[in-house]
Amino acid sequence: MPLGSWLGGAFGWRATFWTIAAVGAVAAAGLLATAPAVPGSAPAPLRERLAPLRELAVLRLVTVTFLAASGGLMFYTYLGTYTAEVAGGSYGLLSFALFLVGAAGLIGALLSGRATDLWGPLRSLRRVLAGHALMLALAAGLIFSGIDNRYVLAAVIACWAVFAWALTPPVQGSILAAAGPAAAMTALSLNISGLYLGTGVAAAVGGALIGTLGIPSVPLAATVLMLPAFLLSPSVPRAQDSTGQTIGSNAASA
Repeated sequence: MPLGSWLGGAFGWRATFWTIAAVGAVAAAGLLATAPAVPGSAPAPLRERLAPLRELAVLRLVTVTFLAASGGLMFYTYLGTYTAEVAGGSYGLLSFALFLVGAAGLIGALLSGRATDLWGPLRSLRRVLAGHALMLALAAGLIFSGIDNRYVLAAVIACWAVFAWALTPPVQGSILAAAGPAAAMTALSLNISGLYLGTGVAAAVGGALIGTLGIPSVPLAATVLMLPAFLLSPSVPRAQDSTGQTIGSNAASA
């Protein structure tokens, strides 16, 4: 992402797409040359693939993912416009911001995995969602404050990225427990569908907001979308210990 942004700024947007095409061709050639042949299996009927959505606990968590993606990825989709509004950005500044998102996001994912092991997925999920909403609110406050400082901008983006990329471990752990072993993989695939649906909604709603209200409305709307995601996330029963051993039955009844 940072390299693509820099190439687009330095040589035009077509250079980014030519680079993607070249990398894709190399990757395809490598797969054809080295990947072993793996036999397929009988495709599952659509009714079977959608069966986990009949479980209220799974549907609830997929909805949480959809709302979190709609909010968090709305901010990420228009990060370049946000950066330019706050600090009069250039393509070099945007490349650095994207690099910062990747580095801070990696830290967030690693810390979130450890937190999920320590506190259990449900408790970790609620804390990640609360932190994500708080960081989006901070981003909204920065753009409305009129502070033109690249260091402050970098700190806000980094803190946001930690929580944005921390979502996956606790939400996937929660869905695995809620769906049970028999439907776990199908439920995870539905969760990813919710993520990408939220990505599309984020881009569409964010674009409409910028066209009507301007870029300051984007982090504000993203914060608003994160709040129902937090409220909808299942609470942790008092009887559940920090290892999450009883999460399966509790998530199903939440």
